[in-house]
Amino acid sequence: MDPDCSDAADFIAYTPQRIIVIVQFAFSLFSVLINCLFYKRWRNKIFFHSNFRILLWALIATNIGHSFLLAVLQGSHLFKIYTATNPCDVLVPGIFCYSLRMPLSACFLAHTTIHLSIVIERTVAFRNLSTYENRKSWLGTALLALSVAAAFAMVVYALWNYDFATQQVYCAGVKKETAFETAAMSYLNVAIEAFTVVMLYFVYRSNKKSDVYDIQSRYQSRENLAVLRLLMPAVISHFVVYSTSMLCIAASSLLRKVITDRTAMRTFVAGTYILPIYTAFSPLLLWWILKHHRRTRRLDLIRMSKKVPNEEYIYFSNYEWNREQIR
Repeated sequence: MDPDCSDAADFIAYTPQRIIVIVQFAFSLFSVLINCLFYKRWRNKIFFHSNFRILLWALIATNIGHSFLLAVLQGSHLFKIYTATNPCDVLVPGIFCYSLRMPLSACFLAHTTIHLSIVIERTVAFRNLSTYENRKSWLGTALLALSVAAAFAMVVYALWNYDFATQQVYCAGVKKETAFETAAMSYLNVAIEAFTVVMLYFVYRSNKKSDVYDIQSRYQSRENLAVLRLLMPAVISHFVVYSTSMLCIAASSLLRKVITDRTAMRTFVAGTYILPIYTAFSPLLLWWILKHHRRTRRLDLIRMSKKVPNEEYIYFSNYEWNREQIR
């Protein structure tokens, strides 16, 4: 039997690999559904600056694109597994794997670059509190274009030595031919994400400490804090997921000497790809934060609209409110 067909026979018979493909396929479909529901629910109910909205919806579009492509990829593997009449039927051309893995990896990396762009956009907003609300959306568009270009540039570098000639049993994200470039790109993105987390913390801290008194600046400062509170859990959770994946990939390079079976090793590497879990649950996290933000604003408006007993109450209530905003 051809060596590739022999490997394919092991792939078909190995239950853990099939389970991982099914789980990733299911999470991808669930992620597409959740992100579409998030967009439908919140598309006309987020009233932050247009620059931020452009980048936020780009994140949701990235989630959908990544999940859809992964569902197509894993769905094609499942279709071949359950319809193959002989092991060689499972093999797929290298160009097929590349055509899906290339945009899939670009979506994967775009999370990092868009997160950094949002923090940059909020930094610009903080530096221009009194005038930022009147600015056009060119900054968000430019940052989005740079984010997408950077993500695709890193993917082109990572997959530069991709093997198009050989038929493959499984379209893995990390191949022996591209292992060095993929590792370099991955560690670079972990560093970018870590820098984004640190930058996010300092921008948030600066906003909390800022002393602003005019209405326009105070409004922009409050929006900044709301956006940063919305962004922080998403960035930190992505950093944790991404770093965990990178640690597993690093561990897999060490385990190659221990796990000599190709099918078991391929299954371990495939199992470390946990981004579908993030793309499925990150919009749910954003959904909860936005609902909490709206509820808080509604309670503030109710409190402010209540009939007050006297003028002293108005004075001290406003004084306490101002202290809360600049604390």
